Amino acid sequence: MPPIKRPADGIPSRCTWFDRKKYVTVNFNIQHPRDLQVEITEDKVVLCCKDADDNVIYNEFYFYDKVMKNDSRERPYDRTVNLLLRKLKPDVAWPRLTKDEARPSWIAVDFDNWRDWENEEEDGREEFEHYADMLHDLQKKGPGPTMDDLDFDFTSMPTIKRPADGIPARCKWYDSKKYVKVNFNIQNPHLQVEITEDKAVLCCKDADDNVIYNEFYFYDKVMKNDSRERPYDRTVNLMLRKLKPDVAWPRLTKDEAKPSWIAVDFDNWRDWENEEEDGREEFEHYADMLHDLQKKGPAPTMDDLDFDDD
Repeated sequence: MPPIKRPADGIPSRCTWFDRKKYVTVNFNIQHPRDLQVEITEDKVVLCCKDADDNVIYNEFYFYDKVMKNDSRERPYDRTVNLLLRKLKPDVAWPRLTKDEARPSWIAVDFDNWRDWENEEEDGREEFEHYADMLHDLQKKGPGPTMDDLDFDFTSMPTIKRPADGIPARCKWYDSKKYVKVNFNIQNPHLQVEITEDKAVLCCKDADDNVIYNEFYFYDKVMKNDSRERPYDRTVNLMLRKLKPDVAWPRLTKDEAKPSWIAVDFDNWRDWENEEEDGREEFEHYADMLHDLQKKGPAPTMDDLDFDDD
């Protein structure tokens, strides 16, 4: 791959980033990127493209620490370019994205996805890390793992009662081929969640002791035993598995009148109906592989993450 030359009229794109145990994720806010060139080495990244307004975008920076370039990748979407960087030293937190302590003005922390993973239990909360690493190790460890961590018995769950003083939390959502993802903005939640095939009920208290209550019917039915909630420090995440995969949801709720507390997550939204089947949604790709391993024989490889930079 020839080196990317710095254009004379290049301007940097704004980006947000967050740290995880084994990966660092960077999202560049670029509308309809085209002529995209990305060069990821072990210690830096260079990105160059044009946006929807024909501006020449150029970003270049050195990483805080080294990454595994062959297990890192870029993915362009309609409104963003996503970088997934695999750390050379897992379990080592990155306090900043760049080697230089002086942070460029175009870099910001993605607080919606940031969490203190160093103090969390090892429960596989990051779907991509969890399932990708299981696939890496399958050939050594024998039979494929099950999806028992996604199987819950809702028959014994008591019905959540609507509190008199409950207020709804704001949330963002986006649609993908097999899943719908909803992120509620709640600080330090103490949580009750009920997911059925046609609705979700969420009740908790936030960091300010406000009583939070959200209830809504889904646009279409979901598979409740393959859906789940995950609370983090600043958010509650719902991952809803569609009963009808390949059917796009034009809205989150059954009712056409959208509640004021629901917004579309445009940073993660994309027109997946017109994409090639290239496994862009990591969770869907690897979770489905794990579901099918026992039926399909030998474990799949991670060749889709290995690139030849020569």
